[in-house]
Amino acid sequence: MRGSPLALRLLEGACAALVALGVVYAAILLLAADPDALLITYKRGGLTPLIIFFAGSCAG
Repeated sequence: MRGSPLALRLLEGACAALVALGVVYAAILLLAADPDALLITYKRGGLTPLIIFFAGSCAG
């Protein structure tokens, strides 16, 4: 049972790192992309998998 708290801490750290990388990636995407092209891609649903991935990471 001693390994369980360690495993939970490692999982929490991995999730935090994933969310942090997601935030950095989103910031770079917003800064580097053409705003009009990004809006068109969003309206066509091209960013939906990315949004679902980040929302799931944050919820986890």
